[in-house]
Amino acid sequence: MQICSGECDEIGNQGGDWCELRPVWAEIFTVSGKEYYAAAQTNSENDMTFRIRYSADIAAYADDTDSIRLVYGGRIFDIRSITDVKERHLTLEIRAVSINAGQGE
Repeated sequence: MQICSGECDEIGNQGGDWCELRPVWAEIFTVSGKEYYAAAQTNSENDMTFRIRYSADIAAYADDTDSIRLVYGGRIFDIRSITDVKERHLTLEIRAVSINAGQGE
């Protein structure tokens, strides 16, 4: 898990360095995969769900997922949502997307 140390610009892009918040162990589920074409480049988008042990410092980003991201297997995942499963403070479910522009996957 990484957090951005900078501010967002007017269109929501992070401007700053990403630094490690904490390493986490996760159970990973592939939700879906799709391929689309944009500006003559093939883009692949992979939706994944990561299930981790509850952590208050990660759960605190549930309403601000633009400033946190996940790195897994050398790929960077944009986090779409962080959910406290059954609100029991035992497990977090993180839905994320990896977009690999122009790699033709």
